[in-house]
This record gives sequence, structure tokens and C-alpha cells, in this order.
Amino acid sequence: MSSPARILVVRHGLPASDCAAAFRSLGCEVGTVGEEPSVVEAAAKGFGADAVFSVNVHAAYARACGRLGCRYLAWILDPLVNWRKVPDDLDALGPHCQVGSYDPVQVDLYRRSAAREVFLLPAGANASRFCPGNPPGKRYPVSFVGTSLLRETNEFAVIRSQLRARVASGQDATGYSATTLSLCDAVVERQLADVSSFRMKSLLEEEERRLGLTVIAPEWTPEKRTFLMGLAKEAASRERIEAVRALQGIAVTVHGTEDWRDVLSGTLVYGGRIDSERELPNVYRRTDVNLNLTRFYAGDVVPPRVFEVLAAGGFVLTNDTPAIEGLLVPGEEVETFRTREELREKVEAALADPARARAVAVCGRQRVLADHTVERRLLAFL
Repeated sequence: MSSPARILVVRHGLPASDCAAAFRSLGCEVGTVGEEPSVVEAAAKGFGADAVFSVNVHAAYARACGRLGCRYLAWILDPLVNWRKVPDDLDALGPHCQVGSYDPVQVDLYRRSAAREVFLLPAGANASRFCPGNPPGKRYPVSFVGTSLLRETNEFAVIRSQLRARVASGQDATGYSATTLSLCDAVVERQLADVSSFRMKSLLEEEERRLGLTVIAPEWTPEKRTFLMGLAKEAASRERIEAVRALQGIAVTVHGTEDWRDVLSGTLVYGGRIDSERELPNVYRRTDVNLNLTRFYAGDVVPPRVFEVLAAGGFVLTNDTPAIEGLLVPGEEVETFRTREELREKVEAALADPARARAVAVCGRQRVLADHTVERRLLAFL
């Protein structure tokens, strides 16, 4: 199959914009279109597209490309809680489709489809947007950019509030709501005692048997899977918040969702939301130690943040996950930690020896430019 020369990119936030720019830099003629499937199909036909590209898989786009006789390219960049649920869109993928994913679990799942090719494709950085500089503005000794997962994007937060309301109102005569809350706390605590692997599905089943309780349904319905996803985010939220709190006494600024205000105090301050396109690169440039706190259930992936900080010339301190060592050299191109105690030690060491931190950042940037740009990633489709 020949390389596509005319690619229609479906607009879906900054990642899609970065991909459109990368395809152009690789010599492709690129058009962009909104997300409505009927509009995508009409635009692809009018543009004479050799391929339609989207961030994440969309069955409607795959079917439209099949009707038009052009290729469908998808790069999955959204995290997945590691249960092996077969995606609903597999039957839409045929020999005209190529799928790359930054998550090896999703690669295994999508290889069950009839897609021509499914492959591991880690995240990358737009080196034009994330480049070194010395912008004016406040400097940060330590910063973290991301959601707390406390309420926003956490499905379990709504369920927990409903259960607590039933208990508080006296409408829990059978004790089901109170017992469910206890079960959830037990599952989260057991998972956080060992985050080396994702065990929440089996832990939930064990706690159901121990308490003689069925949550939602005996079988793994879509509703129960959504519940488990929320419970996993609850555990990740607690892990992330406690990691930041372990740095009390060090000046740390957290940018992200407003619910961070509820959990930060002392030297840990909330810096507000920031614009990903205009402000985010400058935060990375003005920070001495950029934290990355990967969710425990996403240890098989390296989030875009790591590559973007390095591309911007920043120093990164991140969880030591299986995925990191395959893409970057710990101690030379990036710094890693395993425990909260080690996190604090590594932060203090970096602040005490800025010359070494800068040397690691320089090596990390060189590695990103050589191997981990968006352009390098998209070559896999061409």
C-alpha cells in the first residue's frame, strides 16, 4: 500500500493540531475537518484524501473510509484502565485501517480486529511548540500540571456522593450503601498497598465474596466496568495527592483542576488552570523540577507530558514505570522515583544541584529530538 500524500486530519484538540503540523512537515498535503462523521466523509471525498487521520479510534470514520476506498489512520492517546474489555468498534476496522496506540494493552485488544496493522506507538512531543526558552514570569522550584482526579473526570465521585447521601438521610435500611462504601475503601487501600500491577478487578470480586455483596450486577456489565474505572481513578487520585503532600516544606505549585484547592496547604499551592497551547510550554521552561505522576494503572505508557517537558528543555522527575526504561535512560535523560521518600530525596537533590539537573535535561531533550517527536511517530503511518 503506497504512502498517503493527501491526509485529512480530524480536529480534536491540540494533539490533532500537532499531528496535522507534523504531517505537513513530512511533506504531506494536509486538510482538517471537524468531528461530525457525515462532515468528515464529505470533506474526505471533496479533498480527494488518500487517508483520514484521527486521534483515537472512531468507528464512523473507519466505515466512511471503507466506503470511499481510502485509508483510515488512528493514533490512540487516551489512557485505558487495564481490564481486557474488547472495544466496541473492532468490527468497523478492516484492511484499510492502521491503528497505533501508546498503550500495549490497547494494542493487544485491537489486534483482534481485521485492521491491516496495529502497533505500539508511544506519545511524542511537538518540538516546535515545546522548545527551550527563557520567558519572563514567575519561576517555580517544583511544579506539577494535571488533574487531581478528585472530582472532575472521576466517575466514582458521583457514585460516592449518592451512597453517602443515602446513608446520611436514613434511607439505607438494608445497609447496602454503607457496606458498598466500606467495600470500595477496602479495594482502594489494598490496591494502593501495592501499585506494581493493576489488581482492582480481582480485588473487587474478592471483597464482594468476603462481604456477601454484589455491586451493581454479578456479571461485568458496562455499568459495572464504569464503576470500576471510577474506583481506579479514586485510587489514582489518592496516590497522586499523597505524592504531592509528601513534598510539604518545599515550594510546589500545582496547575490543573480547581479541586486541588481542597487538598493543598502550606508550601503546596494551587496555581490555577493554564492554557495548554500558550501557557503550558512556559511553565515547563520556568520550572526547576517538573513532576510527572503517572496513574498506577497506566504504568505501561509514558504520557505526552514527559516528552513535552524534555523538548521544552525542562528537567523531569517521574514515577519509575516499566514503560520509561524502554524509551529514556533514567539518571541520564530523566530522573525517576519509586517511593514517596525517594520522590522527596530526588526533588531536594535536584534543587541542591541545578547544574546536574540541567545536564540531565539537556540529554533528555537531545533524546526526544532524535527519537520521540510527533513527526518520528507519524512516520509509522507513511
